[in-house]
Order: sequence, then C-alpha cells, then structure tokens
Amino acid sequence: MTDTPSVEAFVAPERGPHILRSKEDAARFVEEIMRLTPPDDPQLALLYAIAPGGMNKHGRPNHEFGVGFDSSRGRCSLSYSGPEPAGTWFSLDQSESESDVTEYAYFGEPAERPANSSITTADTVEAICEFLATEGKRPTKVNWQLKPDPVA
Repeated sequence: MTDTPSVEAFVAPERGPHILRSKEDAARFVEEIMRLTPPDDPQLALLYAIAPGGMNKHGRPNHEFGVGFDSSRGRCSLSYSGPEPAGTWFSLDQSESESDVTEYAYFGEPAERPANSSITTADTVEAICEFLATEGKRPTKVNWQLKPDPVA
C-alpha cells in the first residue's frame, strides 16, 4: 500500500487496474471507459480506495464503489457498499422512473441497477474524486437510494 491515497478501478476484460490519483485521472478514466463501452452492452467498473481510512483490519478495502457505463445514454450509474452507511446504495436521478432496471456486465456477469440510478459523467467524475479524497467513504455530492430488498 502506498502513502498517497489512490483508487484502483477494475474493468473487464483488462487484467490490471487503472490507478486514479487526481481529478484528471478520474476524468480520463470515465471518458476512456465510456468511449470503449459498446452502446448495446453497458459495462461495470469496480473501484477501491487504497488508503489507510479505506482498509479493514486485514489490510483489504472495506468498501466497494461501482460505476456502470451506459454509452448509449452517455450516463453512469453508481453503487456503493461499505461500513457507513451500511447497505448497498445506488445513485439516484429523481427525474427518472424507478420501475425499470438496466443491466450492466462485469467480466461477463450481469448486474442489475435501477434505471433511475443514472447520472451525468461530470457528476460521476466528481463522485470518484470525493471517494478518493475521503479514502473510500460514500460520496455525498450525488443523491442515493438504498437497494430495495429482493421480492420474495
């Protein structure tokens, strides 16, 4: 682990992580992955803050920050799970209907997200920067909704 906080971002089919240390890195990452994402195949990246405040007692990240890329709409969907606040959270666009889902792929595996979780790429970059600055805490610059319980 380094003394300088960073974010490791994993996107299929790449093996190694993208290392993000600045707003410029975050903007370049979002732009590149949006450009490489096929319009009919939204992709998901998982990000982890590599810093003392974002690690558990075993030296592993205590959180997971997901960024879904939907290039057909030019928008992203965020998710967060970590110790505070507990649970799995999705970004929230209150102008969108919440009755539908968008499916993203992470290394070929589907991951559903509420359709009303899409936000702008600019807001996504700001959220990644806050995630980096707070060493893995859930960004406060976007609105969030708690993941609903599965229907029985």
